[in-house]
Amino acid sequence: MIKPLFSLYQKASKWDRLYIYLRLKFFSDYFKKIDELLPNVGRLVDLGSGYGLLANLLSLNSERRSVIGIDGDGKRIGIAEGTIGSRRNINFMAEKVSSIVFKDSEYDGLVMTDFLHHLPYQEQEEIMKKISQSIKLGGILVIGDVRERPKWKYYISYLADLVLYISKPKCFYRSAEEMKKFLEKYGFYTEIIPADKKNIFSLVIYAARKEKAL
Repeated sequence: MIKPLFSLYQKASKWDRLYIYLRLKFFSDYFKKIDELLPNVGRLVDLGSGYGLLANLLSLNSERRSVIGIDGDGKRIGIAEGTIGSRRNINFMAEKVSSIVFKDSEYDGLVMTDFLHHLPYQEQEEIMKKISQSIKLGGILVIGDVRERPKWKYYISYLADLVLYISKPKCFYRSAEEMKKFLEKYGFYTEIIPADKKNIFSLVIYAARKEKAL
């Protein structure tokens, strides 16, 4: 998985390529699990897509997916756009979360990885309301985030966030049970999937199936 994805970023700077390589090195199994949870057919959105690594994986693994990656960082989106080539089932858009407008029942699946905890709790509430309205009944929301245990992995994850997002040093984590209750409030039945095996980071995946409208 690493080589085909990494080969898409030949035009990126050496520092961006280093970051991309390390992210693929540490998170390839994590991305694979997320890919397996999302439908192989339908409209998908990767919210907080960054350089587009996961969005590209979703696109490459099924031509029957229509994938859009959305991120507020225009530089990263620019790099992601340079990876599209001749593919017609993927697109990227530079957009702030607070400005996003979704249509009702627009997507079969939505994913956020290492993104939600960077939003203040009130913004999390606001974006989750939009997300709930945008996903079809029976559709799935997949959230990759930081788990509160084991503690040593949690602290490594927190330190990595401080280093990589020095301009936004505060993180707004939720425990697994808090996240489950949070998602239930917006109509999702949630499965908690530990994803930190053989990884130094405290990764967890929430597979949230949309069961009822708001």
